[in-house]
Amino acid sequence: MGGRGLWVFFLVSALLGLACLPLLQFDFSPQTLSDSTSEAAKVHAAWRDRFGADDHGVLVLAECPLQRADCWQLLADIEDVLTERPEIEGLVSPRLIPVPRFGGLWGPLSDGLPASDGAAAALAVQASNHPSLRRLLVSEDGGVIAVSARLSDDLDAMDEVRPVIEGLESALAALTVPSVEGKPAPVHLLGPPAVRVRVVSLLILEQLKFVPLTGSVLLLVLFVLYRSVSGVLIPLISVGLGALATIALMAVTGQQINIINTIITTLILVIGVADAIHMTDRYAAERRRGVGRADAVRTALRTVGAACLLTSVTTAIGFVTLQTGQLQILRDFGLYAAAGVMLTFGLTILFVPWALFHSPQEPTLATPPDGRLQRWLASLTEMVIGRPRRTLLLSLAVVLALAAGIPGARVDNFIFEYLPQRDPSLAAHRVLEQELSGIVSIDVGLERPDGSWLEPDAFAAAQAAQAAMLARTEVHAILSPLTVLTQVRRATSSGGPATAAELRQLAVLAAIGDPGGVAQTHIVDDGRLLRLSLRTGDVGAQAYQRLEASLREDLAGTLPAGVEVTLTGTSKVGYAGIDSLVRDMLRSVGWAFALIFVVLALLFRSGALASIAMIPNVLPLIVVLGLLGHAGRHLETLSAMVFSIGLGIAVDDTIHYLARYCEEVRSGHSPEDAIRATSGGTGRAIVMTSLVLILGFGVLLSSRFPPNQLLAGLASLVIGAALLADLIVLPALLLVLRPTVPAAR
Repeated sequence: MGGRGLWVFFLVSALLGLACLPLLQFDFSPQTLSDSTSEAAKVHAAWRDRFGADDHGVLVLAECPLQRADCWQLLADIEDVLTERPEIEGLVSPRLIPVPRFGGLWGPLSDGLPASDGAAAALAVQASNHPSLRRLLVSEDGGVIAVSARLSDDLDAMDEVRPVIEGLESALAALTVPSVEGKPAPVHLLGPPAVRVRVVSLLILEQLKFVPLTGSVLLLVLFVLYRSVSGVLIPLISVGLGALATIALMAVTGQQINIINTIITTLILVIGVADAIHMTDRYAAERRRGVGRADAVRTALRTVGAACLLTSVTTAIGFVTLQTGQLQILRDFGLYAAAGVMLTFGLTILFVPWALFHSPQEPTLATPPDGRLQRWLASLTEMVIGRPRRTLLLSLAVVLALAAGIPGARVDNFIFEYLPQRDPSLAAHRVLEQELSGIVSIDVGLERPDGSWLEPDAFAAAQAAQAAMLARTEVHAILSPLTVLTQVRRATSSGGPATAAELRQLAVLAAIGDPGGVAQTHIVDDGRLLRLSLRTGDVGAQAYQRLEASLREDLAGTLPAGVEVTLTGTSKVGYAGIDSLVRDMLRSVGWAFALIFVVLALLFRSGALASIAMIPNVLPLIVVLGLLGHAGRHLETLSAMVFSIGLGIAVDDTIHYLARYCEEVRSGHSPEDAIRATSGGTGRAIVMTSLVLILGFGVLLSSRFPPNQLLAGLASLVIGAALLADLIVLPALLLVLRPTVPAAR
């Protein structure tokens, strides 16, 4: 294909990529973070099919004390907003909750709105002590109130949920709210659907922000490197085409943007530009020596192009090893990231040589041969050459000191850490957790195959189990039919031991008085299956597992033999899914190490060179893991990802260094002179590409999502440590071990 044909190819590729972008979709449902094949996921799916989704609930939280009459009016206004939406069902409000009266009659907690603050205060006492409201919809002091409802189970797609949530937010924002302590009482729309809509909106905004911001950073670095239009535009256009092709591939294959792959565009841009820099750098160096354009392009392709292919393959391997994970979201990320790396390499290897040859202005090296960077590299190289063994021992001592922190690094995850830290909804969720029941729901299913819970002994045992679980400090509240039936009995019975007939009658009265309430939804199958819906805070995956074990102990110690216990819920599956995700990524590091070693051994045709190449790339991972432990930080999704993909990225500079070293040795230079030539030539490009990677990942520091910020910091540490290892540890190893370099083919 001639020059004109390639121009048409690049133009058509860009236009097709842009045309595919409207097909891109976004998703932040917790189901994406779970393994649908796991036993816990299957149990939850069956539970969800039977009792409905537990993550479709919405909650309107108001920080307005019920001791004031105008706060009761606010409750009524919130109820009106919710009931006006046909997609909303199952409204529960402190004002309207059915309360059993003497004689079996039922009525709302408040027959009307209190006319004075005194009447409101009296009602507030009743509401805060109501067993179905206390810490569920009313705080213990009555200062925080909430109205709950749920979206129809038919609403699953984000395009269906978003207009409902946005409509509710607009209507709530238009309410006239009372003034509390001189400020309007805060009113928040919470719950999983509201959080997903908010997060997806932020994900879209961040995608729109990251791409131009990353491009600006790359533009600045390239300008500093080459000080020419062609030196800036050629690498930028090549990686831009690769990133566009990757996103287009995701769009046309139906891959949605989620909390994991939202960084994929930034990854492709910062990883891909390194190849363009290495190739442009070698071309400019050849032109400085007086070589003609065509020969300079051929030399760059022959020497650097082969190394770029190898670095792209090893980086792709780092991503491909994520296929060993159990979670589909992780496997998809690895597949598309690997495809993006190879697409970008293919476009770079076509576009950069073509553009360098046809560009009216050539890129020139802004750094002179005797510049400050070159002098620093030369002095560092001479230090290593003069004391290679001492250099290795000192490096080992530093690594061991940092590695001592590894036992302190732990795997954990929290729901709150995936939310923007400065977002108002996070502050509202913390109020929900501190004052009400929290954001984590655990459904406890208790089934008696041969009996009913509406028998006196079984009922008493279930009450004892409920009391034991509620005594746990982590459990804030329990939505339970046992509480409702006890409340009904107090209003209708003169006392004495309950009989089976009376308990069944109470269940009927509760179902009639509160249709669709917990008496109907939480005790089914003629009383054989009892549901207890626990609420707790965002305790984290590890604490959740301990809590679940404690709850099972409570149940085993209080319930009769033969009861089948089920603990399930979206939070349980989500915690387990993210925990599995982190562990899958850590396991993939081993696969990446093995596969990259095999590839290096085959391409360098030397097991010794491959072994030496792996050492300076494992050290940065050890260092960063140790620093995490010393800092007392835990490994969550994206911070664990940096270990899996960091190896593939960090090894790139090692490959370029070794490829140039082998080239110099084959030219007849001694190992010392080969090290000098390599550090002075390829060393500059290694420093610059590492700087590009650090600055490119640094863009993620502007993210509103804490995991992205942590990934930026850890990736920068890995790349910085890998740079030092390549310039210090790698040449020291080559000088001490002096491996044989195979002859050129």
